[in-house]
Amino acid sequence: MKKILAVVCAVLAGVALADQKKDLEWFPKEIREAEPVDVKRFDFAPGVEYGYVYCNKLFGHPGDVHAVRIELAKAKLRPTIREGAFLPGEDKKGRLMTTSAAAAANKALFGTNGSFFKWTELKPFYGCKVGDKIGPEKCNGGCGFAFKADGSKMKVGRFKKEELAEWDGFLFGECVASKGKCALDWKRPEGVKTKPEAPRTAYGQDAEGKYVWIFITGGRKCGKKPSMGLSYMDVADLGLWFGCAEVVNMDGGGSTTLVVDQKALKKAKAKKPYSGESHPAEGAGNGYEILNCTSDGSERAVLDQILFLL
Repeated sequence: MKKILAVVCAVLAGVALADQKKDLEWFPKEIREAEPVDVKRFDFAPGVEYGYVYCNKLFGHPGDVHAVRIELAKAKLRPTIREGAFLPGEDKKGRLMTTSAAAAANKALFGTNGSFFKWTELKPFYGCKVGDKIGPEKCNGGCGFAFKADGSKMKVGRFKKEELAEWDGFLFGECVASKGKCALDWKRPEGVKTKPEAPRTAYGQDAEGKYVWIFITGGRKCGKKPSMGLSYMDVADLGLWFGCAEVVNMDGGGSTTLVVDQKALKKAKAKKPYSGESHPAEGAGNGYEILNCTSDGSERAVLDQILFLL
């Protein structure tokens, strides 16, 4: 009996290793060469692929990457921005909301935190457009993420203010890669302290406009596995590794959050079970699960979120 159990365990272990090896092929060679020790890969929905990997030597130190790839021709997603700066009412603190709460309120499939904002004034550092309203900051010649509300078009890259009329939603970030090269033309907003390495939220797109990528990385040694975080240049390189021509950095640090509908996540896992230790995830308590390890130890309420609805 013991011999039979040993054989069964060996077979199952071999299958698990084979599955992980196959899943790892989804990632670029630079990731595969960074000593990956944990990997999982499945789809949130048709045309919406998700991958997670933890490496011992991601840019020379321990780190993880959550990556979502949206195939625009195949995915049936409707993007939206929950923008606190445009909410009515005098209670400024009421404008802050966690990403999971925003996702639940909009019944989103998944979502991330948005861009940088001024804590004291609770308004964006950079320009934005939600519906017919354009944010108070200048929007000329910057980078960001734009979309049609029906999901027919999404774009990551450079925009001029006059271009915003073509889009239903838009949120600025910081350009770290453009036209397939590291750009790093960002200017740190006054009063914002940025460390070289931190948790990151970034959006990217290939030159042909076929895919939109979302990258969420850990940092500040949160969770059971230490994740040192990425610098701006690391974020640019990460996006380029995955084939992006444009990469835009959004708000990071404790704001960095990736949430997904628990029902969709359960369905995805049932279709493709994975083995190995997963990165610590915090239950959002509202029907959504936080996939990344937040560096504050809990989910942070932020001014804006980018949400994707089915």
